[in-house]
Amino acid sequence: MSISKTNMCNNCGKHGHAFHQCKLPITSYGIILFRSSDRGIEYLMIRRKDSYGYIDLIRGKYSSYNIEQIQKSVDEMSINEKERLKTESFSNLWKLMWGDNNLNQYKGEELASSKKFEIIMNGIQSNNQNDFEKITLLDIINNSKTEWIETEWEFPKGRRNFQEKDMECALREFEEETGYSSKNIKIVENLLPFEEIFIGSNHKSYKHKYFLAYMNDNIDILQNFQKTEVSKIE
Repeated sequence: MSISKTNMCNNCGKHGHAFHQCKLPITSYGIILFRSSDRGIEYLMIRRKDSYGYIDLIRGKYSSYNIEQIQKSVDEMSINEKERLKTESFSNLWKLMWGDNNLNQYKGEELASSKKFEIIMNGIQSNNQNDFEKITLLDIINNSKTEWIETEWEFPKGRRNFQEKDMECALREFEEETGYSSKNIKIVENLLPFEEIFIGSNHKSYKHKYFLAYMNDNIDILQNFQKTEVSKIE
């Protein structure tokens, strides 16, 4: 009994299993903030520093021999990210994504991710049994038809820390990613959070849970955002 009490899932918040054993969607919590202005209702959104597809590829969140999965990740990338893959070494790509301050935190992932990246750079066998040519990452990039100028825009959100409540996580992530203080916003009460559930390109199930909030302040603070994860807010 004592084991199950201490074994708490950081995803669903329940006891008896760990994060990697959780059968519920991987959940993030965030804030949808709005205000009224002369232009009408405005919502605060962030632009990601790196696209989801780019992060999955650099972190090795794919099967090295699944061309379709890798193609989906590449198709989610911005034009600049695709060009970066063509010109930069994996070591530089890793540093550019994490920044100098977070390199040690993800050091354990780097070697495994680097090996997978090397495999797809050198080429993998086509799924077509009649085609004996190897397909490289460069081929996959050149086969991509998408031309995203920007990475994804979304509402600020993130995953909770150990024993953190849903609302606590949402407010903390809001402050970290946007630079705004949670003291300057008001949560809309008696309203259920908005939820979206979807399957990612890595075939895992995800859920985003958003609390609605409003702000009376018309002052824009657009430069204090989290530079490691966010590239712009509006």
